[in-house]
Amino acid sequence: QLACRRCCQSALPSKTAAAVSAQAPVLVHNLVHHIEKRKKDPEAPHDAKSLPAKYDGYTSCPLITGYDSLMLAEFKYDGVPKETFNRLFGFDQSKPTKFFFHLKKDVFPPSLLEFVTLKVVWYGPDSFFKPSFKSN
Repeated sequence: QLACRRCCQSALPSKTAAAVSAQAPVLVHNLVHHIEKRKKDPEAPHDAKSLPAKYDGYTSCPLITGYDSLMLAEFKYDGVPKETFNRLFGFDQSKPTKFFFHLKKDVFPPSLLEFVTLKVVWYGPDSFFKPSFKSN
């Protein structure tokens, strides 16, 4: 139902690795919440609005601006910036840099393979820190 509703609204969820890593903790938290709620009351109605964790639409888009420069655009729904490297390290993500180019070219591909094969947990824009959600 949710996927169909999003398709009809022309607001498809992001499918980048960055977006999936931000969506996964929300999905897991809501599934666990729903299962626990059903254990307590098997007749409880399913209400998606009562789920505690919400996905904010985070995605990341590497924009190649030159032979060796890239601008890493990170944002959430409605185009609101959600810049990881600015928040964590003070990098100005509004300007293309060689750093982001090499991050995309040389660091991300082998890192993704390491995360998959070593089962390292990555929480998207929250990095290695497990996000916390309010429970209803």
